[in-house]
Amino acid sequence: MASISALAAAPPDRRPSRAAAVLVWGAPLAALLAGMGAEWLDFRALRVPFLLVVGCGVLATSYALSGARAGGRRFALTVLVGMATWGAGEALYTVIHSARGEPFHAGRFGPQPAQALGLIGVHALFLGLPTGLVAAALLHAPWLRARLARRAARADAEAA
Repeated sequence: MASISALAAAPPDRRPSRAAAVLVWGAPLAALLAGMGAEWLDFRALRVPFLLVVGCGVLATSYALSGARAGGRRFALTVLVGMATWGAGEALYTVIHSARGEPFHAGRFGPQPAQALGLIGVHALFLGLPTGLVAAALLHAPWLRARLARRAARADAEAA
């Protein structure tokens, strides 16, 4: 998985553009906004804006890290960026929530630290995984479309 320092140390012919250096911060910024917003705003009322902001952040970071090239590793990287973004956003939410002295009201799920870890994991899995899958599908769509067009052209040529 590429890191920001690896992007900066890329060989000159593959050096990321200035735009990529900015886009790589999309997911961390989205996690920050989602984590803070989940504590102070009504998530249920603002569900769509939250999902769009985080989705765009995942898409921007994944594009900056791997471009629009296709491949299993790049697909998996995008899914992991989605999961990490939602997990980080929820981690920030639990830290802010706990720092304000507010308890989690799910006593049957164990002590407060276990509930916080559970919230982080559940958000990473049930929000991060679908967000990453959609972002990966969007990044792979041009490649898939070109592949299907080549296959159709080959089939037409064989039929003629």
